[in-house]
Amino acid sequence: MVNSMHKENRIGFCCISLPDGEYSGTKFKSTTLSWCQKNKDEAEAKLKNIYAHNLKELAAVINYCIEKKMWIYRISSDLFPLADHPDFSHIYEDFSSNKSNWGAALLAIEVYYSMGGRCSTHPGQFCSIGSEKETVRANSIKCLEYHASFMDNLGLPRNHTAHINIHLSNGKNPVPLLPNFRNSLSKLSVGVLSRLTFENEHNGFWTVSNIRSYFPSVPIVFDSLHYKCNPDNILSFQEAAQSAASTWRDYNPVFHHSEGRESETDRKHSDYIKKIPDEFLFSKIDIEVEAKAKNLSILEYRNSINQS
Repeated sequence: MVNSMHKENRIGFCCISLPDGEYSGTKFKSTTLSWCQKNKDEAEAKLKNIYAHNLKELAAVINYCIEKKMWIYRISSDLFPLADHPDFSHIYEDFSSNKSNWGAALLAIEVYYSMGGRCSTHPGQFCSIGSEKETVRANSIKCLEYHASFMDNLGLPRNHTAHINIHLSNGKNPVPLLPNFRNSLSKLSVGVLSRLTFENEHNGFWTVSNIRSYFPSVPIVFDSLHYKCNPDNILSFQEAAQSAASTWRDYNPVFHHSEGRESETDRKHSDYIKKIPDEFLFSKIDIEVEAKAKNLSILEYRNSINQS
């Protein structure tokens, strides 16, 4: 199969990087809620050490991206463990208020953006702004505000060149819950709303056509594998991609691309990718590749294009 790539489409990877030559890959640290609750006297020091370490790792991976000319990078949502938890958020707030803690990462991202790079982040499925449970919605808002906070502290712009991408599904029929979605959106700060994007789902209601119908002002991140697992009843693959792209208006769209491990509808991601869809070649699209081999998948794909 011949590989194809629009000359102005750019591809990047998500969160964790793997060793590549002299570069050792990311080694982000974490901890658990249970440990911090059992060791509250030690939790503050441990969390602050983790935060400082992870920011150094972030700076290193951004500098790696610059070296390898990978201009799309998704920042891990787990960069600051428990930062939005009510028992420990004050620790993150104290850490983040010291601007010297952000220096190396702030500088790396400033250089990255000056060279045309862009970053994103992707809160997990637990972030459900339309949930029928008020506590879940409240926690989801806290989660989104935390993401906006660390993006602000990293100097990332308050626009969709630094987007916060979420899913809309919560396992329930979404139509009766639309007031919940809209109520949550009304409570979000400019720091979130100016970056927020929605993604078509791998199952259920939230296809590109339905997202556009109910949330016409929110940019859509088109996910190729999700479409194949959950085709749009109205739009073909190409039409859905073009429709999603049109929602970005002022900025190049960001799409997700991954390939199923065993088949094209296998939700488990393959280690590498074989081909960027031809349907992505109609415009300047920035593509986050969701492959298990992370940065190595980008290098391998570039190599396959050069050999084809």
